[in-house]
Amino acid sequence: MAVARSDDPRGYRHALRLPRGDEAGALRRACLPACERIFVDISRPGTQRFCSTECANRAAVRRHRDRAKAS
Repeated sequence: MAVARSDDPRGYRHALRLPRGDEAGALRRACLPACERIFVDISRPGTQRFCSTECANRAAVRRHRDRAKAS
């Protein structure tokens, strides 16, 4: 899996290599319905749910607002 260094001025978006073999089974879509990104799950147990921390934060905010509205 290709990974860009954090000091890369082009950022992480330019580090792309299509997954092959076992990696191809790790392609996932983010759990947030509004997010259309696809990512490669590189977590050891294979349970990554979101493409980024921003996506995960949006989902957490949505759950919090839904709970607050229900109360």
